Amino acid sequence: LKAPRGGHLIRDEGFTQAVQRAPIGQQADGSSYGSALSASGRQLAFLSEARNLGPDTGGHAQVFHLNLDTQELRLVSEASGVPGDGASIFRTALSANGRIVAFTSDASNLVSADSNKNSDVFVRNLDAGSVERVSLNFAGAQSPTGGVLAGMSRDGRWVLFLSKSDLQDPSIAPPQNRGPLAPNKLYLRDRQNGDTLLMSAGLGNAPIDNEVIAAVGPSDDGCKVAFLSAATNLVSGVADGLVHVYHYNHCTGVMRLVDQNSELRGNRDAFDLAMDAEGRRVAFVTDADNLGGPVDYQSKLFLADLNGGPLSLQGLSETGTPPANGVASGLA
Repeated sequence: LKAPRGGHLIRDEGFTQAVQRAPIGQQADGSSYGSALSASGRQLAFLSEARNLGPDTGGHAQVFHLNLDTQELRLVSEASGVPGDGASIFRTALSANGRIVAFTSDASNLVSADSNKNSDVFVRNLDAGSVERVSLNFAGAQSPTGGVLAGMSRDGRWVLFLSKSDLQDPSIAPPQNRGPLAPNKLYLRDRQNGDTLLMSAGLGNAPIDNEVIAAVGPSDDGCKVAFLSAATNLVSGVADGLVHVYHYNHCTGVMRLVDQNSELRGNRDAFDLAMDAEGRRVAFVTDADNLGGPVDYQSKLFLADLNGGPLSLQGLSETGTPPANGVASGLA
C-alpha cells in the first residue's frame, strides 16, 4: 500500500483511505506529516506543505483537519479566514472527540499581541471557531522564547509544551536558567484555570541542569507526564549524564526515574517513550543492556508499570527473543 507523496494512510473496515487530498479530489501537491487521530479514528489533524488543500498558504506548512465521515477538510492554522503567516511545525495533537486541535506555529497573526518572533503553541476549538495561544506564563503573558507542543489531554483542557523561558509562578518555583541558550523546560498549561505549571524542576525546585529532550502526556486527570532528559538533578543519585526516562505527578509532587529495574538504572541512553492515558504505564526504547533481555548491544522496548513490579521487555518474537536488529523509535 502506498499513500500519495507525503500522504497518510488509514486502515478502516477492510479498505485503506489516502486522506491527504485536495478538496476537489486531486492529489495534494506537497508532503504532510505530524498527524493525530481522534479516539474514533474518524477525524484527523495533520501538517501539510501542500498549496492546493485550501486558501493560498503563502508557501508555509499549515495545519488541517479532516473529517472522514463528512469529507470536510478545514484549515486550522488561520485567523478570520487568513492562513498563518508562518510555518506550522513538528506535530499536532487532537482531542478524543476530534474537535480541539493543538499545534506549534511560527505565525504571528493567529492571535493578537504575538510579538516574540518565535514559534508558539496554539489551540483551536473547531466548534467555537476560536484559537488561543497556550505557550504563556502563569499570569497569561507571552513566552519570550515561545514554545513547542509536546502533548494534550484527551479532553483538550491540559496542554504540555517545551520552552526555554521562565513561565512558572516564582512564588512556587524560583526562576530557572534564563536566555536563549537556556535548556528546554517542560510546562503544563491548564486552559480551564489559565495556569502554567513547571513539570521539570530539579531537586528542591532548583533549576534543571540539562534540558528536557522530549515529553508525552498529560494523563487524563492532568496530573502526570513522562519525559526524557540528561539532567543530573531531577532525582537523587542520578548523575551519570545519560538520557533517562522520568515520570512526574504534579498533583503529588513526586518525580520518579522510570528506566530502572529494582535499583539498577539504565546504563545507556533512552530515546523514545509513550504513556497511557491513566499515566500509570510508560513504554520506552533504550540502548541500555542491563535492564533485562540479552546483552546484544541492540535497543530494546520496555514497559514500566508505576503501580509496581519489574520492567517488562516488549516486542518479543514467538520464541521470546527481542528483534535481532533492535527497536526503532516511533512509539505512540
